[in-house]
Amino acid sequence: MRRKRKIEWMAAISIFMLAVACATLPPKPITVADLSALKGHWEGVRDLQFGRSQNITPIFLEIANDTLPLKGKVTLYIFAGEEKRVYSFDQGQITPQGTLLLRFGEEDRMELNWFKEGDREKLAGSYLSRMREGRVTFTREK
Repeated sequence: MRRKRKIEWMAAISIFMLAVACATLPPKPITVADLSALKGHWEGVRDLQFGRSQNITPIFLEIANDTLPLKGKVTLYIFAGEEKRVYSFDQGQITPQGTLLLRFGEEDRMELNWFKEGDREKLAGSYLSRMREGRVTFTREK
């Protein structure tokens, strides 16, 4: 049963990553007026490199308010989804470039661009965790 669940997760992640790779939308610069649209639950994947190995795991984002500073939590899974960690953030900001900057944990942070196409929304960008950089992509939970 556990092996089947891992296979299902990896298949879902692969399909998600393929859909993300096909997207060619330009990011929408985030403004204070956009914060109410970003509030809520997002789900996605993070892709970190460890030496020569690639680690793709599920990650979830909850933005709890629609004013600055943003507050919420990041729930991420370590390695093959075996271990879950939840981090809160309470100083989320909009950068001068129009990206969302969220700091959580001791040294962890994400800088996210917002992509919008009709009803489809995506937050995607960089992820720094314990001095390792990677990519993270979220879509709105349905």
